[in-house]
Amino acid sequence: MTGDKGLLGTAVVSCLRMDMRYEVTVFEGDITKEDDMKMYREENVPYDWVLHFAACTDVGRCEKDQAYCRMVNAEGTMRVRDIAEHHSARFLYMSTVSVFDGATGNYREHDMPYPKNNYNLSKLLGEHSALEYEKSVIVRSNLIGIHSEGNRGKNFFEWLFKSFSANEDMNLFTDVRMNPLSQWSLAENIIRLLDGDKQGRIIHFGTKDIVSKFEIALYLKECAFLSYLGKLTEVSVDDSGLQGGRPKEMWLNTEYAEKLGFVMPSWKEEVNKIIQKVKN
Repeated sequence: MTGDKGLLGTAVVSCLRMDMRYEVTVFEGDITKEDDMKMYREENVPYDWVLHFAACTDVGRCEKDQAYCRMVNAEGTMRVRDIAEHHSARFLYMSTVSVFDGATGNYREHDMPYPKNNYNLSKLLGEHSALEYEKSVIVRSNLIGIHSEGNRGKNFFEWLFKSFSANEDMNLFTDVRMNPLSQWSLAENIIRLLDGDKQGRIIHFGTKDIVSKFEIALYLKECAFLSYLGKLTEVSVDDSGLQGGRPKEMWLNTEYAEKLGFVMPSWKEEVNKIIQKVKN
């Protein structure tokens, strides 16, 4: 597994290690360096699955340093895929709803991706590398949560918690809509995928309902930050000036996953789960 210290990776490692059926090998080193990955490709230990969660997810950095972004998300994915192929193991690649342009939402697994910025393009190139190997499974989702070792302040929810705690004013997008899963729900679904044999090459996971970033913040305030003294302002992502642009309708059609027996929660259930995890 790569990316074991990331938002999703930590949750997956925790779930796997609580299940006595699995033995987890965490890949050490830099996926952009051939020598670091070579040892895993050449060792004799058999792998059933290779799970690839490592990625450069900082959209701003991906715009400023496009070469690095592609080196991690595209070329790095190819190196990790090669490990799976060498061992004839199944390969799971974690992608994103952002490979789509966000014009319409309700994206199905077979819809044509159209990335809007360099980060999204690099993740799509990673998908292409995965699909070159017949034992690959691509998971797309929109991930929310808090890092297990504490708030790093780098993702949407960590920014919300930090800003609410400091009583800072916030501008929240009303036109960026999603059906996001918490890291724990997505980890549970991924563990189920490891046991299954009926999933296709690409599968979408998300909540059963759609929510804007502003609505998430408003609900979080009502549930956990009633004493907040700052101001929440509704804004459009079109007026944000964010480098690289952002897709708006970032929600996935999950009918295929539901046919496979996965139950999609509501977005409020996922926010409540995050609040409870933070409290614990």
